[in-house]
Formats: sequence, C-alpha cells, structure tokens
Amino acid sequence: MNFAEILLNPIFFSCLVAVVIAQLIKIVIDYLKDRKLNTSLFFSTGGMPSGHTAVVTALATSVYIKQGVTALFAVVLVIAIMTIYDSLTIRKAVGHHTSILNAILKALKLHKKMAVKELAGHSLTQVIVGMLLGFIVAYLVSMI
Repeated sequence: MNFAEILLNPIFFSCLVAVVIAQLIKIVIDYLKDRKLNTSLFFSTGGMPSGHTAVVTALATSVYIKQGVTALFAVVLVIAIMTIYDSLTIRKAVGHHTSILNAILKALKLHKKMAVKELAGHSLTQVIVGMLLGFIVAYLVSMI
C-alpha cells in the first residue's frame, strides 16, 4: 500500500478532513473575536470544536459505515470513548494544576523563565460540536 492509497483510504481520509476542518474552525472563531489571523492555532490543542473528539468520532463512524459492528469497531469505539472522556475531565484537571503551578512560579518571580502551558480541556459544548463534525465528515466521505 503506497502513501496515496493510505491518504485516500475513506477511513483515514475522514479523520484527516475532520481534524483539518476542526482546526480551521478554531482559526476562524479566533479571527472573528480578535480580528487577527493566528494560524498557529492550527497546531494548538483545546478550543472550539474539540479536534480530538472530531477525529475519533470520524474514525469510529467510518469504521462502522465500512464494516458494521465488528471487533475493530468495538476497539475503535472504546478508544473514542476514552479520548472523549479524557478531553472532558483529565485534561481539565491537569490544566487546573498547571494554573496553580504558574501562580506559584509568578509569586516566586520565576514565571518568565519557567511558565508552563495551561491546558484548559474542553467544555461539553466543544466536545458535542466535535462529535457532530466527526459524524458529518465521516458520513459525507462515505458518500464519495
């Protein structure tokens, strides 16, 4: 299997399209808020919609569309659920701890040298929009 075959595989392609659209939406939303084009958001985590959720939803949906309820679908579904759960809970807790750590570093006047990027996790709305995006992209790609 060559690179073009992998890239054009409907399951892989739906994941790729879902994450690209999710990241582009983040750039557009930020531009509408700040009136500045920040293309670095394409490679950032967090924000609306959840790119992680869009990808794993597109993956699970594509596998289901192509193969039905199989062992592969079960594995992909479990990974999708774990990823979505992580987006909603664990990353938010880590972000909270990072915020506290940065406050301590600031109090010690070390924040300019050692500041840690804060991960906010995702809100339920961001995850739901990511899921809808993943479903829609997988469905549309399956129609091609």
